[in-house]
Amino acid sequence: MSKVETDIKPDGRGDWVCRISFHELDGDGAQAAPTDGSETKRDYVRRLLFAPLDDAGIAPNPKLTERAKHKDCDASIDTLHREFLDKLADNLGHQSPEALTTLSETILYNTIGDGKSTRGLRLPRRGCWPSRIEVLDWANRIEPFPIDRIPGLKGWFGSIEGPKALNADCAVETYKWILKHKRPPYRDADRLAITEAAAQRRREIEVMRDRLKRFPGDASAQNTVKRYEYQHGRVLEIIREFRGDKGLLV
Repeated sequence: MSKVETDIKPDGRGDWVCRISFHELDGDGAQAAPTDGSETKRDYVRRLLFAPLDDAGIAPNPKLTERAKHKDCDASIDTLHREFLDKLADNLGHQSPEALTTLSETILYNTIGDGKSTRGLRLPRRGCWPSRIEVLDWANRIEPFPIDRIPGLKGWFGSIEGPKALNADCAVETYKWILKHKRPPYRDADRLAITEAAAQRRREIEVMRDRLKRFPGDASAQNTVKRYEYQHGRVLEIIREFRGDKGLLV
């Protein structure tokens, strides 16, 4: 069972979000709990996210009404709303039960307002679904999406860039950079930032290992080294998975 901690606070953009920390995953993003064969991923999201909001009476996004009235759209509001929810379910099927529950509460809390602009921010209309992009943004801030769902990542680590990052001893820093920025480091400035972070990490690990030689029981040093070794192992698994038969040779 994952050890979970939550921290509810305003995010500075007019929203309240609850951040979930899964300590043993160390920022990788927890995977959804396995479900039995009778529950699909969509059913899983409907049960934990959609059902509580339906019970609370949340209404379809008003923009769906505008689409339904458009002369080129023959679909009903109900049909458009089902499509909206199906797309969300497909996007969120990897989220953990705790994250989906928290997301449901976050959506409900943020739709209590009247939809008026506050300090330049447009809030969801009272009692209505926010847009899909808003929901996905909250979901990612509550529990970061798994790295393999980031567009372009598989192509990046599955290409020659994966082994090159390993050989340059900056694979963990590349992993963290992509996790933060949600895209591969294409620009020279991106790669420079990764190189500098890797150099700083090497110095820190060297100091921690030297400290452990002198003080074997130093818990802080032990945790720092173990955390890096875990992260490196995780990134190595990802690169091996994405590279497949191509292996790790440059």
